[in-house]
Amino acid sequence: MNRVQRLFFRAPIGLYRIGFGGLLGGRFLLLEHTGRKSGLQRRTVLEVLESGDDGPVIASGFGEGSQWCRNVMATPDVWITRGRTRTQAKADRLGHDDAVEVFERYRRDHARAAKVLGKRIGVSLVDDLETAAERLPLFRLRPA
Repeated sequence: MNRVQRLFFRAPIGLYRIGFGGLLGGRFLLLEHTGRKSGLQRRTVLEVLESGDDGPVIASGFGEGSQWCRNVMATPDVWITRGRTRTQAKADRLGHDDAVEVFERYRRDHARAAKVLGKRIGVSLVDDLETAAERLPLFRLRPA
């Protein structure tokens, strides 16, 4: 990722820092996680694939190599902020079958986003949900 892309992707973090994360709507959240090597608090804004009583589900669009994903797999205790509400949660990785089901609902509920996002990440979220579930880790953020 080049400098301009990194700045673009990190810009929403500033909205959460000044209390305007709600402007991004309910489809995004701020994930605060612990760096697996540094032990420092890290932040990233992610799309919520679905919400439920058990907690929101997020995906690592760049696979297991994503820094936030690697951090969460090492230390699943996280904080999430949705709008102005900050809560502690535990990131539980979904199994393959559950991931396919989440992707199916996402495709149904957000068809256009699934098509566009799939092209960007190189895995079809429209035609090949099995491969998406294999390559893209999904996590349910259960309230602690």
